[in-house]
Amino acid sequence: MEDAANGDSQLSAGVDAPRSNVEEDSGDAETLAKTRCIVRFFANNSPPDQLKSVVEDCEMLAADGNLMDYDFLEGVLETAHDETLALFAFAPGEGQPVVQGIMCREGKLGDNVYLYPPAKLTVTISHSTCALLLPPRPASPSCFPEELEPYRQALEDTFSCYVGLRYSDDSVEPRRSAVRTRHASAVYSRVLSENEKETTEASDASSSGESDTYVPPQSSSAVAFVKEGGGKVYKLTAAMSLRHSNAESCWAAARTSYWEVYFSVATQRLVIEGEVRLRSHTCEDWNAQVDYRRRFVSREAAARKGETVGTDNSEEREQKNGNDTPQTAEHLPPEARAKGVSEKHGKRVADWQEGLYVENCRDVEDPTALARHVIEFIKTKETEVLSDEKHYFHVYVPDTLRSLRRVLSLTGRSFDWQQQSLQL
Repeated sequence: MEDAANGDSQLSAGVDAPRSNVEEDSGDAETLAKTRCIVRFFANNSPPDQLKSVVEDCEMLAADGNLMDYDFLEGVLETAHDETLALFAFAPGEGQPVVQGIMCREGKLGDNVYLYPPAKLTVTISHSTCALLLPPRPASPSCFPEELEPYRQALEDTFSCYVGLRYSDDSVEPRRSAVRTRHASAVYSRVLSENEKETTEASDASSSGESDTYVPPQSSSAVAFVKEGGGKVYKLTAAMSLRHSNAESCWAAARTSYWEVYFSVATQRLVIEGEVRLRSHTCEDWNAQVDYRRRFVSREAAARKGETVGTDNSEEREQKNGNDTPQTAEHLPPEARAKGVSEKHGKRVADWQEGLYVENCRDVEDPTALARHVIEFIKTKETEVLSDEKHYFHVYVPDTLRSLRRVLSLTGRSFDWQQQSLQL
């Protein structure tokens, strides 16, 4: 589902489908698949906190009950929620204050069921309404392995303190009263068996009847590095999700921070991989979205991604698109100016950067020391990302907007502003 939604080729395959096919032959399997690809794409790229509205618009435009049935909509919403680390509010118990939970793949136990680590609860929610379907109940002890609990608890305490200091309401100044702020953090733990399959894709074992537990994805390169030499591989996942919105000023923003920590006491190896993402949306007098993402992966993965970013005809393509602003010193981030680096304007090699791969790490033997090690790495990388974000928003965003003026879309056709003709 997710691959189909994010694939450009699959999306473009459905763009040129005649409207009559969508309207009259909605039962056709190929047409149905193409149209659903478009719906998934819109859902996965919806503005912060506007997923439900986007799906409702798709449902209205499609006007097809077979296409937009309940199971399909729940699946689309579930994928989008897991991808964006969506928040959900609930009260852990009667008379207790409302707290924020995170929907993510690592904390997912099954369809509509998520783990809330701070209180060790499982929560069943509806993706359509983000409301509880069942009262919260205690989580199974298997969700919190006893041998890994000291590490998880130490990282949770340190990570929640870090998030509270850096992303709390008080740290966002000046903040108008109309700005709505929500944030949550969580730390998950899991023991990977020695013969567990290495995969970067999530799988739902319950669909095959093998188990009733959802199996989250993991980094194959990280697992291979840590388990080299034998021994158990432990995994900690720290997730943070922050939402800002101001309906009066017509803007919204979402920041997420997701980190996976793989380590082994036997081999004394440590790996930290993760992703920092910022999405923003403004709709006053115009409609624009920005999706800024930095991934921290293995050196090999970062090198492979870097090789595919730049192309020989990039300069010609940028001139054609009207992006002829030279890459002068003031356009470079501080670290690039210090090194005298002059990259071609628009080149995005830094989207994928190296994570942390360490051998002979004694900190893995002590939960507190490991938590400090992890937080220091996260703090350093997020500080670098913040500097890159400022450069991105001050340089790439304005130049990109200028290049879009009077430029046709990829289809080569001008946009049809007649609202009556807009259909999926």
